[in-house]
Amino acid sequence: MAPPLEATFGIDAAMKSADVQLVTYVPPPSETNYSAAFLTGSQAACKAACNAFTDAVLDIARNPVQRA
Repeated sequence: MAPPLEATFGIDAAMKSADVQLVTYVPPPSETNYSAAFLTGSQAACKAACNAFTDAVLDIARNPVQRA
């Protein structure tokens, strides 16, 4: 679960990083204006997908777009 833009990048990274399948997608705007996805796969694949999601979201948070 993350803000809409970050979640989109995170879900994309998670799906590309491991052999997982999308079970449920929570698109924005949700009740909290966040977005999420539920994935399925082996425990190792799900862990790799979680790590990829986390890394993608944190990368965006660490490197925000700066206006000139």
